[in-house]
Amino acid sequence: MVKTREMMQNIEVEHMRNGDGKVLQNLILDKSDMAKHSRMFAKLTIKKGCSIGQRQLPIT
Repeated sequence: MVKTREMMQNIEVEHMRNGDGKVLQNLILDKSDMAKHSRMFAKLTIKKGCSIGQRQLPIT
């Protein structure tokens, strides 16, 4: 299947994982198109001065 840019969903997320500013997500695949354990397949655009916060790992 070929997907054009117009078919992909664009989402603007503020304070992604408690980061600064906004991050633009260009979702390449929807959840229905991905494998069972996949969560996201996207192009992320982070503008100057913005950031993605740190990932919180579970304590085991």
